Amino acid sequence: MASSKAEKREERKKLKQEKAQKLADKFTSSSQIKEIKAPPQRECPKTPITPQDRAASVKKLPSITEKPAISSTTMTWCHSLADIEDYWTWGESRKWTESEWTSEILRELEPLTKLTWSEIARMETGEGKKRKRRKRHHPQPISSIISEAQQRWSNLNLEQFDTAYRFRLGGTKRVWGFQCGSHFYMVWYEREHKIYPV
Repeated sequence: MASSKAEKREERKKLKQEKAQKLADKFTSSSQIKEIKAPPQRECPKTPITPQDRAASVKKLPSITEKPAISSTTMTWCHSLADIEDYWTWGESRKWTESEWTSEILRELEPLTKLTWSEIARMETGEGKKRKRRKRHHPQPISSIISEAQQRWSNLNLEQFDTAYRFRLGGTKRVWGFQCGSHFYMVWYEREHKIYPV
């Protein structure tokens, strides 16, 4: 009886090895190693979007009457509606440099595309006032930003979005834009933290 159990065990072991070998042969013979392509690198915008194109693009965005439940969705983003024309009154250019694009904007925003909006909302930074930690990225009512930025927001035909979303890149650098569902449209990159001074 003992030899019978041992023989059955050996037979099962042999069948398992044959099955594993067949599976390995199937993958090595039928599949070829495919070249792994890196995702396309986002390019720094070179020319500003025209007011007419911006207005047409904004009109195509869905009108959101109720805030959708996006906390479990991953963040996506683009710069298709970025405002890179002219200067703020304090002398800061709205257009970012190639270096700022790669070393600041992409470096900070690209990793966030692997996170859900709820994970992004939970991120905190620094000691802050009275040694309290504060939200690193958060929504910001348009009515609370400086009047120049409010006027510019209106000039960009973005009045339907009464709340902006602000990403802190580090120090005084911020990216401003708005959410449309789980997608973030980047509008401004600021270096000096003057759009919403604290």
